[in-house]
Amino acid sequence: LALRYPEQAALFTAIPMRWSADVILKPLIILLNGSGVLIMKVLGIHHAEGHKHVHSPEEIKFLIRQSHQGGLLDEEERRLLDSALRFGKFRAGEIVIPRTRMVAADVSTPADDILRMAAKSDYTRIPIYEDDIDHITGFIHLKELFKLSYKGETTDVRSIMREVAFVPETAFLDDVWNTLNEKQSYLAIVLDEYGGTFGMITREDLLEELFGEVQDEFDESETAPLRKVGEHTYRVRGEVSVAYLNDRFGLSIESEDAYSIGGFFLKQRGEIPRTGDEIVLDDVRLQAKVVTERAVQEILMTIVPPHPKDEAQS
Repeated sequence: LALRYPEQAALFTAIPMRWSADVILKPLIILLNGSGVLIMKVLGIHHAEGHKHVHSPEEIKFLIRQSHQGGLLDEEERRLLDSALRFGKFRAGEIVIPRTRMVAADVSTPADDILRMAAKSDYTRIPIYEDDIDHITGFIHLKELFKLSYKGETTDVRSIMREVAFVPETAFLDDVWNTLNEKQSYLAIVLDEYGGTFGMITREDLLEELFGEVQDEFDESETAPLRKVGEHTYRVRGEVSVAYLNDRFGLSIESEDAYSIGGFFLKQRGEIPRTGDEIVLDDVRLQAKVVTERAVQEILMTIVPPHPKDEAQS
């Protein structure tokens, strides 16, 4: 009857339901809440006022997934929300541009020489150090470097140096973002446990964690740790951690002996692979793309989409 006449049924039952909620259920709720608070006090557990409808990250993920499956969120909205939830879990050391790939210059290097150095790279901002790369003092922008060179002031770049931020490799990405904002800096130097230079991380790297690949007229994507090249395919630098890939893409790569995906590839092969060699796992296929005599520098990673039956069971 209520299904045939929903409005009439709702109006008819509204007053009795309101009465039962106020007269019967409300005293019961007060009794249960009061006894719960009393037990918490006895056990020495602090009762926080005003915290209602608190959801764990796992519950929020479940709500996002259900909203997407129900058509309330499109794929792009779901991806952005998932990325925002993951953002604070990753650490700087997991998406860092390592020191071996950094392009940096000594403070005494003439502007023209730095320009020639920068022309061979994809960077528009160059860290500047004193004595060695473990003592970075700032960075310069190529635009200002061009102006300096044009004026003929080619001996000292200190006048155009900008402040650089410093973060430990264990810093979470949201803390790195806050540090960059506080310092009003575009890039941060990531320090290892001894205070030396572990690598660097840019504001663009952080934005790409949230929104995907960011492209501009000076695109630095060739140096990014992770680049999407197909619907389920990515080019991954060898030093990217296995844990990072597992968490970001929901993979199940088991790697107890190797931290990085390049190290994992070497462990699986048992030798230095050749370009094009592959490793096929349950949910991902890895192909060596750039290999040196000592390491796998870049891998083509293709994610195997789950079978519809597997998705239904999960």
